[in-house]
Amino acid sequence: MLCAFLLGIANTHAANLPQQTEGDDITLSVGYNDTKKGNLHPRTQMRRPVINVSSDLITVPESLIGYEMRIVSDGEVIFSTTVTTTEIFLPTPLTEGYYQIQFVGEAYTFYGEFELS
Repeated sequence: MLCAFLLGIANTHAANLPQQTEGDDITLSVGYNDTKKGNLHPRTQMRRPVINVSSDLITVPESLIGYEMRIVSDGEVIFSTTVTTTEIFLPTPLTEGYYQIQFVGEAYTFYGEFELS
């Protein structure tokens, strides 16, 4: 159910996200997952992570280590892994097209959209 919710976040907000192309830095948007933690507030200011995407490599900041990364195409998760390093090599290069990327943690989800051409 959480996966469907998160896919909904990405699909709902996709029209509002800036289009990024291969090799561009992508500043991710943030979603708040857990309203039960007393010391976290959905309006808390935070630095949004910046990532870089190519067809077979995604470079992320250390702050995303431990998050689950998902790549979504046409509403379907096509790749998922736990981030353990700042360079994530994809087992199969992505083809041309539009993609959404999500980094899912306990309290926050960071997400964005990019295009490979």
